[in-house]
Amino acid sequence: MKNKKVIGIIIAIIAVALVGCGAYLLLVGGSNKTTIINSFKTLEESLTELIPEMGDGETVTKATTTGSLKININPLLGNTEDGSATMINNINNSVINYQSIMDLEQERMYFTGSMFLNNQPLVGLNYYFNDNIMYIFLENIFDKYITVDGVDVFSYLKESEKLKEDSDYILYKMLESLGKNITDDDIKEENVDVDGTKTKKLSLELDNARLEELSKAIVDDLSKDERAKEILGEDFTNNSTANDTESTDSSAKLIYSIYLDGKNIIKYDFGITENNQESVITYNDGSNKSIVLLNDGEEVFKGDINSSDSMLTVDLTTNNVNLGQLILSRGSLILNMGLTIDTNTKLSFELNSTNNSNVGKTDFKLSIIGGDTTIDLITLNDSNTTTDGVADFGNIDTTNSVSSSLLTDADMTTIQNNLLVIMSKLMGVTI
Repeated sequence: MKNKKVIGIIIAIIAVALVGCGAYLLLVGGSNKTTIINSFKTLEESLTELIPEMGDGETVTKATTTGSLKININPLLGNTEDGSATMINNINNSVINYQSIMDLEQERMYFTGSMFLNNQPLVGLNYYFNDNIMYIFLENIFDKYITVDGVDVFSYLKESEKLKEDSDYILYKMLESLGKNITDDDIKEENVDVDGTKTKKLSLELDNARLEELSKAIVDDLSKDERAKEILGEDFTNNSTANDTESTDSSAKLIYSIYLDGKNIIKYDFGITENNQESVITYNDGSNKSIVLLNDGEEVFKGDINSSDSMLTVDLTTNNVNLGQLILSRGSLILNMGLTIDTNTKLSFELNSTNNSNVGKTDFKLSIIGGDTTIDLITLNDSNTTTDGVADFGNIDTTNSVSSSLLTDADMTTIQNNLLVIMSKLMGVTI
């Protein structure tokens, strides 16, 4: 049974890899087989090119960010009988101020956030990482820093690049094994028309039995690779050698298809068919780029893509009805979406986030539109300023602290009671 879990994981990863893998192979074999395998790299490169350059490439090791967050909820959503009207009013009269300080060289990090109700401090949270210790201070809840030892956040940050290298290697080896074990019999070739263009369609079709054969072969190949075994760990190595005789009669089939205009791939399909039902994700990579989701041949979602070096725009539709637009550029993210509730009513989502010259601003709005009337239900406004090269921890004093393992029952009672007091203030009730 352990090996069955490993096989299941491999099958899932194959499915993800066929959609957008980050590795490529140059394998010797039949031309269709080689074209299918090498198409993975082409797909990855094409999708990567869609994303505009978002930063200046410089690594910031020290920075201080200061900002505030304001939330407003329409009072019409409140109810005086259940107390929600009072809570909404208090939220609307509150603001959250925050500051974060980071120094990657000294491996120190600090964050403080405080909620003010009617200009009076209600509750706050401070946390501080230093020397593998996390310090937590709960303002108006507990009068000491609570410490947690062995929190090595910065080692994780340092190892994140290695983790990516390891995952890329495993994916590379999986696709190498896939390329070695698939045959030309697994690939179907046909000539089809795509928007008036005659193309050669190559499809890698794997039914459940064949997919399981390939998965077992991939497990076997990974278990013979020393670096893969080191990355995946002892449990994988042990599980990969376990015997498993279970089988399934599932009718599911995984299909990955590419469409070639000469040597250029202009369309990719990733589909799953089961019980006479088919779901397909299509990426059109011709002159008009788009991502389409199809269920049994019917379009249920589409994103029309326009991309340049500086901007990505995606026009969204669902069932051929306009859904909204996503715009991504350096220092800016804009998302506008609308969901039709009935013939006269629409729910609108608006998100606008910018970060220019270290000044950040995010505005979110959820509205309901009926005819010519627009009612804002929820708005969120965040603004912050970042100063690079500055990380001052001089005002942080953690001498008054207690280990989380040494908290007494009396301490826990104090924390619980103070939390109850804060919640009662926010809800406008007396305890």
